[in-house]
Amino acid sequence: MLETLFNLDALTEAGRLRLDDAGTHLMVPRSEGGAAVAWRVLPAPSVAPDLLRTVQLGPVTMIYGAALVRMQLAGADRWTIDVNRFAGAPKLTVHKESDARYRITLTGARFPGTDIPADLEATIYSAGLLLWALDLRLAWGGFVAERVP
Repeated sequence: MLETLFNLDALTEAGRLRLDDAGTHLMVPRSEGGAAVAWRVLPAPSVAPDLLRTVQLGPVTMIYGAALVRMQLAGADRWTIDVNRFAGAPKLTVHKESDARYRITLTGARFPGTDIPADLEATIYSAGLLLWALDLRLAWGGFVAERVP
């Protein structure tokens, strides 16, 4: 009988890059979003890639890693920050200030084909019982939005 090197229950979860239980293979969904229909199993590189982390913030799911932050509502993507979509030398950081507060910072980014800065700072936080809000600050134009539900 063939020994399975990964948790088969993981195949029914939402598709994300992940290591198998033994830490020797990567499981990569063939299509993004929703439950994985098919997976490719690849040998893990000697240096593990940045794996995505998932945090539930009330009704919003935040999926993040070194180069990506994705906000989902009811499983549908609503807002994505991907450093590969910016010019310059973008750096994305997600800082957990508490279980109910995360700060997202994009620095060194420019809108493609321009010298316009795309830097931003966003804080998502609990604003009361079952309520979550977002504060957003953009470098370009000094745009500020506070307590956006």
